[in-house]
Amino acid sequence: MIEFILALQYIVRLDEKASLDAFINDVGNRFGVRVLKKIRNFPALVVEADSATVEKLRKDSRIRYIHRNNIYRTVYIPNDEYFTQEEWGPFVVFLNRAWDITTGDRAITIAIIDEGVDYTHVDLANQFGLYKGYDFVDDDSDPAPDDPDNEMHGTHVAGIIAATMNNTIGIAGAGNFTLVSYRAMDETGSGTTDNIFEAMMEAAQNPDVRIVNMSLGASTGDSLMKEGIDTLIARGKIVIAAAGNNGGAVNYPAAYEGVIAVAAWDTSNTIASFSSRGPEVDIAAPGVWILSTVPNNRLAWMSGTSMAAPLVSGIVGLMLSVNPDLTLQEITDILCATAIDVLDSGRDIFTGCGLVNAEAAVRASQGR
Repeated sequence: MIEFILALQYIVRLDEKASLDAFINDVGNRFGVRVLKKIRNFPALVVEADSATVEKLRKDSRIRYIHRNNIYRTVYIPNDEYFTQEEWGPFVVFLNRAWDITTGDRAITIAIIDEGVDYTHVDLANQFGLYKGYDFVDDDSDPAPDDPDNEMHGTHVAGIIAATMNNTIGIAGAGNFTLVSYRAMDETGSGTTDNIFEAMMEAAQNPDVRIVNMSLGASTGDSLMKEGIDTLIARGKIVIAAAGNNGGAVNYPAAYEGVIAVAAWDTSNTIASFSSRGPEVDIAAPGVWILSTVPNNRLAWMSGTSMAAPLVSGIVGLMLSVNPDLTLQEITDILCATAIDVLDSGRDIFTGCGLVNAEAAVRASQGR
């Protein structure tokens, strides 16, 4: 009988004092472990190993933790039909009234950890500076989509946040901000823990980034993802993530403490049936039939908590535009205090504090 030994990808996080190169040489000689990648500027690596070898590695005192290299997916429900109807989301959350106070500030940089963004799109090009971001999937400096006909999610998210206003074309995003694209998801909408983590660390180390939008998720989290989130929060970044589309428990990273988890509101004036729910949900925003940019100067409608999260990212950008000194706690408190209580009185598992109210949140931010 032939025995098949299944080799899988694992994240190996070493203790800070351990030598990464010495560890690689040691486990390669002792166990024949195949090293796939060193995680940049961090004492961790991606290895390929079978379960028996992993159990042996767990006994190594140099290892802080070891776990599967998880797969995260963009959390949206795509629809390829094109329409010429008006946007509905901004009016439901009084975004048009918030624009009477501010239309944003290019000094506020928002990082999009997602698929690649078409930064040449006619409705987005003005929102990118010289530094466009980085592609952590292909490990190069061009974060544009590899397959524009299929890789549309990141560009759609970018348009919701900051499609150029008052240019007579396309749509209007939540505000005028500087965008950075960190491509950590491939053209299938999937991304591994290591690539997403490297994108988070890049955002954490970028002094210009104030907000990080993560319209992605998985049903379970892992230690490396948690370290990335904790690092972003410790560096003062505001992390906003999609709650998930499985109608069940909130996905990770949205479920982590300190992350603003966003649920999806429907056109029928209720929570979207697919929107994940639980005590981790902080706020809801329009997430059904959302019109936004997609590659090659096109527009398309998409639905999902992936579309709700970037609207909140843009509203937080407006809040920071009138008060750049706001902390994560202050932003969370303002969003909650000003939200429209649309379901049960008080906080609920479907909308958190309620439906986001852009005008009220921006006005409250002025007074802090």
